[in-house]
Amino acid sequence: GLANLGNTCYANSAIQCISYLPLLRPYLLSAQYKASGDLNKDNPFGTGGKLLEEFADLLRQMWSGRYGERHPTRFRHLLGKQRAQFSGADQHDAQEFLN
Repeated sequence: GLANLGNTCYANSAIQCISYLPLLRPYLLSAQYKASGDLNKDNPFGTGGKLLEEFADLLRQMWSGRYGERHPTRFRHLLGKQRAQFSGADQHDAQEFLN
């Protein structure tokens, strides 16, 4: 499972749901997005691919079977830098996180 970092249960539930998507999970776990050129590192409004890389790393940790509770600290930090509303400990809905 994912540790609650303040008030992040909304994000944790959404991340866990996303991790079960049958086409997305193997795509991210295998890092196919790197080889296929799907990672847009040049978007001036994006994170240079860092958020996707961190999300894929978090999924690899979640699905490795080698870890117990995971702390998505780096992913949350990058997300908060990109979307300020997620940087603090405010309560949100999973729907807000997914949008």
